[in-house]
Amino acid sequence: MRTLCWDNFRSYNEADNDPIGFFRFTQYEAYATDNWKAARNLSFEFGARLYHYQPTFTQANNVANFDPSLYNPSQAVTIVGSTGLIDLDQGWQPFQWIDSWRRWYSAG
Repeated sequence: MRTLCWDNFRSYNEADNDPIGFFRFTQYEAYATDNWKAARNLSFEFGARLYHYQPTFTQANNVANFDPSLYNPSQAVTIVGSTGLIDLDQGWQPFQWIDSWRRWYSAG
């Protein structure tokens, strides 16, 4: 894993299976409408729609979402403009995901 994080790998491959995702989500919706005839030739139509969608997840919990509340701009990776390489002196924390994973795993 250390060699992968430091960009010192010699080969690359991916899984050749196609995992099936049993996706789950919750959504609530409501719609209401009304009309009012103010005069013989004047009527008003009113309508309101309310909805709430929660993020989609899988039964196996094998997908990821970006959580803005966990983002810390001071730890953002910076790129050296002249070379396009990662600046290792600012924000580069190759194993920070381990702490995030431990927090998430212990909370679940």
